Amino acid sequence: MTKPKNTAEEQRNQLRSHWYGKIILFTASMFYWLGISIREKLYKAGKLKSEKLDIPVICVGNLSTGGTGKTPAIITLSTLLLKENRKIAILTRGYNRKKNSDSVTVISETDQPPKEECGDEPLMIARELGHKVPVLISPNRYASGTVAAFQYGAELVIMDDGFQHFQLKRDMNIVLVNAAQPFTKDHLLPYGNLRETAKGLERATVVLITHCELTERKELDSLREAIKEYTYAPIMESSHKPLSFLKADNEEDYPSDFFEGRDVSVISGIGNPQSFEENLRQLKINIRQAWRYPDHHNYSDDELLSAKNAANNAPIITTFKDFSRFPENWKELIGTEVYLLKIALKMDETDKKALLRMMLTMKEIK
Repeated sequence: MTKPKNTAEEQRNQLRSHWYGKIILFTASMFYWLGISIREKLYKAGKLKSEKLDIPVICVGNLSTGGTGKTPAIITLSTLLLKENRKIAILTRGYNRKKNSDSVTVISETDQPPKEECGDEPLMIARELGHKVPVLISPNRYASGTVAAFQYGAELVIMDDGFQHFQLKRDMNIVLVNAAQPFTKDHLLPYGNLRETAKGLERATVVLITHCELTERKELDSLREAIKEYTYAPIMESSHKPLSFLKADNEEDYPSDFFEGRDVSVISGIGNPQSFEENLRQLKINIRQAWRYPDHHNYSDDELLSAKNAANNAPIITTFKDFSRFPENWKELIGTEVYLLKIALKMDETDKKALLRMMLTMKEIK
């Protein structure tokens, strides 16, 4: 049986369990901090160039490496703007795709490139939005933004995971903070998961706390106070609500209580597998076996066969992002009892209206 690879966090935790590992990681974090500090100063001084698009840019990002729920947030923001009849496009790097040059790959109603040229998150975003919004994939966000404006007529773009992407100027920074894994209890890479210190919140236009369903009100209030130490930006809250289960082979929808009281196996390779599994437990589902792989992991035939054997005829639940990384012959390998959990980001109506108003009236960040 193929054993899942340890995630980066599990490998780091193993190293941190030894005194010498802590020293190595802490030293590496200091060099990392020095590097990102110098880089930001060079951009502020104009030594490194930032490009400006002719249309507004909304950046959705975070302080940490994944797990905050950027993809559901982008889908929610896009839906709000579509209801206002805004022509939008989404810019994303397309992590872990095979085509990593500066060329621009587009997913749209008329353009359906092979999935290996796209990456998992762009495919999920395009699918969830019904291919109504062009998703442009390239490490060069200025190039993809230019294509979005001139070839697809976008009036504004949403930049996925771009808070530390200073090469492209933005008009609004929406920074996500995971309530279940707050920055207050984390450290800089590689010792922890933070891409930058909490001081980066000074650049936020809005701070959106996610996964509020996984913590208590007391902890949320404490997190809000910690955020206020770094920014005057409005602080909003959101939760991830399971909507339904989609059967992978025929795309039939089942209600969120469909697996209540039943045994299932779970397979995931995402930034925060704990939150995904906790969402299932809150639906009163018994997780018999949980297979965790590194974020953006591409599944092999042997790994799916192993998952099938471990499941022992129990249904297998995974995420949309993970399913996009299954091999084409997944059905022959793992069977038809595979279900995808559909999750939506939920916000207070007052916060949602305020956020929409800000997006429609934003000005360029200096």
